[in-house]
Amino acid sequence: MPRYLYALTLELGGLHLPRLRLESMGELLYEGPALLAAIMNGPTYAGGMRIAPMADPHDGYLSAIVLGRFSRAGALGILPRVMLGRHMNHPEVYHFSAPALTARFDRPVPAHTDGELIEISDTYQVELHKGGMYVASRETP
Repeated sequence: MPRYLYALTLELGGLHLPRLRLESMGELLYEGPALLAAIMNGPTYAGGMRIAPMADPHDGYLSAIVLGRFSRAGALGILPRVMLGRHMNHPEVYHFSAPALTARFDRPVPAHTDGELIEISDTYQVELHKGGMYVASRETP
């Protein structure tokens, strides 16, 4: 957890939110700025942070959590609520469920799967498969 908090502090210094377009099977779910987009198959990440408290790894759906437009101060303010799983009623927090999701950003953004960094891209496709999930990253031309 200390490494995540340290990284967050560094990132907030140059905060410029990317624009996200989140889709599922051709349907637009969200379009706008995103402080964070998490596509989850379980409720926690980052050492126990309850980012998707409603996510169930057995229901056949991914849970997408989008933290929308946040200022630096707002980002620091929402962090304790995210850590405890009490952020879902905030007006800039969005939740979507689907068996497959595509996240497209206006520029390449870093991402990780289970704590491991993957190739930086502007597009991430996540699909649920029996016994796991598949994540593909690719930069659109």
